[in-house]
Amino acid sequence: FCFGRQLRAMGQSGLANPLLGEGALGYKTPVYSLLAGSAVAFVLCFVIQWAYHIRTQLLNLCMLLAVASYFTQFASFVILRTKFATIRREFVSPLGMGGAAYGSAVFFLAFVAICGFQETRIAIVAFVVFVALTSLYYLLVVRARQSISQEEKAVMFRLYLLKRE
Repeated sequence: FCFGRQLRAMGQSGLANPLLGEGALGYKTPVYSLLAGSAVAFVLCFVIQWAYHIRTQLLNLCMLLAVASYFTQFASFVILRTKFATIRREFVSPLGMGGAAYGSAVFFLAFVAICGFQETRIAIVAFVVFVALTSLYYLLVVRARQSISQEEKAVMFRLYLLKRE
């Protein structure tokens, strides 16, 4: 259900196909997103089950993407903490900026370890190609059609007001 909600949010903001942002029959259930995500998951399960030689490379690719995702979350934490320091937050990390620096270092080392201890470089090449293609897709397609949802507008307006004070 979580990936369905994420795909729906991406469809509503223009990051993915707008069809993914629609609900079925007027309900808020992200049916199209759930179907699309389930189809991708089924294909991946099929590949893992029947293509034994790809399993390790697919695992390494998933780990590289996960580590990169966590690293960018720490970078976002640092940027929001420095540029929007006056915003009241519901949760305040007890580790603060030091925890973000430590987490970034851990995930950077994990990234280096995954890249450095592979027999082949297929996962690294696939990671670079994936990041390049998604970046190119964002630059050429998404930037022209991306929009902000009503929920995002409310949050961003609040950030704007707080930043001006």
